[in-house]
Amino acid sequence: MVSAYPIVAVDLHDAKLQLARNLGATHVINAKRENVEQVIAAIAGAEGVDCFVDNTGVPAVIETGYRLTKPQGRVVMVGVPKKGSEVTIHSLPLHFGKGFSAPTRGSNSPSWIFLATKIYTVRADQAARADHRSFPLEDINTAIDRMRTGAIRGRCLVRMQA
Repeated sequence: MVSAYPIVAVDLHDAKLQLARNLGATHVINAKRENVEQVIAAIAGAEGVDCFVDNTGVPAVIETGYRLTKPQGRVVMVGVPKKGSEVTIHSLPLHFGKGFSAPTRGSNSPSWIFLATKIYTVRADQAARADHRSFPLEDINTAIDRMRTGAIRGRCLVRMQA
């Protein structure tokens, strides 16, 4: 919607990569078969990417994103590292404009809600095909297992019953 290029999606499952391509990714990388850092560097060039969004919380992935980001780029950490995990970076670039950000406890702003609504409206037909599944709370372990194995391309919704 904002003419971003390239938009690179990385996953371990081909079905999820196909979904990413359907939703706008210009390049997809299966991390089981390709060297992610080398492929992204080849796509983005020597300067690097503007923004790297990590959904895994895996320190090695966050560190890779930091290395691949432009000098004034940003790493967005959506995934939360396990307690006790450490991310090791060279901090000097932070003093010259490179940055980290992470959503906190569901924080958002009215402008973000408006943007998210607009994006969903524009992409509603594609989002409807995203293979979201709903599970009752007692089946949460099944939902997590299906997400981890790639049996579900989209996201799992857990129904909380009163």
